[in-house]
Amino acid sequence: MYLAGPGSPAQTRLTVVLALELDTAACSEELVELRTTDLSEDNAAVYVERCPQGGGTVEGEWVETSALAQAALARWLDVRKDLVQRSHGTSRLWVSLWMNHDGVLDDDGHTTIRPPGMPLEENGLVTSYRVGRLRYDGLRQLLPLKRC
Repeated sequence: MYLAGPGSPAQTRLTVVLALELDTAACSEELVELRTTDLSEDNAAVYVERCPQGGGTVEGEWVETSALAQAALARWLDVRKDLVQRSHGTSRLWVSLWMNHDGVLDDDGHTTIRPPGMPLEENGLVTSYRVGRLRYDGLRQLLPLKRC
């Protein structure tokens, strides 16, 4: 991914997801739980709470981030800041880029519209990865459908 020029918010978010995945080997369940408070002041490290398969004790660790992750995080945090100002100001690292709905129908058959900047759940993060994998040139052949 090219960070020196303009990039869409979706491409910026995907770059950070990929960079942090490579740096931390975190699964989607661990990535989706990241908060801005899990980043060191200079983005040189990220705190990841490991979710052992089969249950067990959750353990956290600080993992150093690459130059790519640091640059991508700086760009993403600027994009993210504008998005969360429009919603409710979550500390979750991954937020939606577009308005969507909550999926629950009211008595009249309508859903509640949620603004951009709402926290992504695991399915939303995985979906954004899969869409980005298909959208951006060459990534379909390079990246797996889903790691874990």
